[in-house]
Amino acid sequence: DELKKIARDELRETDEIRENAIRAIRDWAMKNPRIATLRLDSKFILRFLRFKKFSIPMAQEALERYLVLRKYVHEGHLIYQNFDYKLPPLLDLINKG
Repeated sequence: DELKKIARDELRETDEIRENAIRAIRDWAMKNPRIATLRLDSKFILRFLRFKKFSIPMAQEALERYLVLRKYVHEGHLIYQNFDYKLPPLLDLINKG
């Protein structure tokens, strides 16, 4: 009960809002050809919804940015395939902000 209150107060998350937002993101993803590789399980989608306090447009934008970054290649290395911050390509990216 306490966690539900925190979720409602800080993230605007209720059972109804959560279900509707997940459904909206899934519908949007299935209609968007650029999102063909997106995971559609609830846990994955909830990360972005909670990160953006259940703002569907902002969560959609964050998901698109995530997918672009996953495909990001820096000096021949796919960043998300070897996510070690000590690797020079990733360290360079972090240092550049």
